[in-house]
Amino acid sequence: MARQIANKSIAVVPADDRPITGGAYGTLYVGGGGDLKIMLERDTVAITLVNIPDGSFIPLVVQKVFDTGTDCTNIIAFIDN
Repeated sequence: MARQIANKSIAVVPADDRPITGGAYGTLYVGGGGDLKIMLERDTVAITLVNIPDGSFIPLVVQKVFDTGTDCTNIIAFIDN
């Protein structure tokens, strides 16, 4: 199995009207926990992950983090490109 290590990061500003800057990212870090409303890379419907603990890594390929429905803070996206 190939090991994937992130070599690029971006601070995520949740927005209902646009995707994450720079495309889909393979992992999110959530500094301050709560609910996280996202859209995966190949989906057209949003999902909400509830009660995410502080300091969590979310290993999903995410294209969008919504402002409405998200109360997590300090979100950082990572990618290996």
